[in-house]
Parts: sequence; C-alpha cells; structure tokens
Amino acid sequence: SFGVPVVMTPFTANSFGIKAEDKIGCVGADAKSMKECIMGVNLSSSIWNELRQNELEFIEKTHNRNDLVTAWDRAIEINLHKVKDIRASDDKEKEMRKMKHGLLTTKITEALGPCPEGERFYALKHPHVEDAVKRGIYASHFAHFVERGRNEGKKYHCDEDETEDTKNSSSSVSVDEENSISSM
Repeated sequence: SFGVPVVMTPFTANSFGIKAEDKIGCVGADAKSMKECIMGVNLSSSIWNELRQNELEFIEKTHNRNDLVTAWDRAIEINLHKVKDIRASDDKEKEMRKMKHGLLTTKITEALGPCPEGERFYALKHPHVEDAVKRGIYASHFAHFVERGRNEGKKYHCDEDETEDTKNSSSSVSVDEENSISSM
C-alpha cells in the first residue's frame, strides 16, 4: 500500500470488518456522503494524514495475501447467492431490498431496440454519432448502431430490467426509420 486514503462503500468496509468510527478510510453510503468523503479527504491535509496513518497501521496488522483473498472470496460468495436469488425470484422488488446496493444486480444485455441508457452511453462514447443524430442523419443512436456500429465493433447496451412499455415500444427499428437513415 502507498498510503493513499480510501473512500469506500459500506459493503467494502463491512467486508473487511471496518467501521466508520475506526477512521480507516472514509465510508460513504450514498452519493452525497461519498462526495463529502472525497471532498473532505482531498481538502483537509489533517484528515488525509490521519486516514493515511490509520490505513497503513490497519494493513500492517490485518492483511496478508491469503487473508485478503479469503475476505474477498467470502464477500463475493455471499453476494453472488443474493444476486442469484434476486434473478430467480418472481418478486424482484422484494428480493432487491436484501441488497444494500445495486452494483451486482443489474444485468446488461445487447439491445433489441433503443433505450434511454443505451442512447446516453452511445452518445458519450461516440460523439461523432451524437452530432449525426442532432443533424438528422440518423433517427437515433440505436439506428446508427444497427446500420453501422455493430459491424464496426461498437456496443449498445440496455439494462435487462427495462419497463414493459420500453420493451414493447422499442423492440425493433421501424422500416420508416431504417429507410430514412443515410450512410455516414
């Protein structure tokens, strides 16, 4: 370890037996508290130095390679069982409450049609396509993906847990959209 203070989720802290009051890293449970951790650590040299010293002492006392691998194996195994239960359940909402986060529960699949997260991702990843969509060359980012992107090795992904309305309304690109697409 180089002694760089760690900002972590409660999941990570709990996996290593760390409590927030131990001041071994900064534990943030949500976006706001994670932001406060990051800002606090980076704006205060006294917090930075205190966390750094506590973390180095913690690592010296508690970690060797075998113990670390065992702790991560245990944490992953526990949560993989939860993820499998959620995915197999008919009542996903109820099962999701068993997880403290959604990091492992979102299944990403290649899209069958346009979706909001696919449009955002594709626009960020491929700004030239975003420009073409804005100019009306393509009806959507998904339209570009279907016509050219897939063959160019680009990715367009949607969450598996789309709403039925989104699935039903976007399961394919219409003939009119395909016919209005020009090559880029």
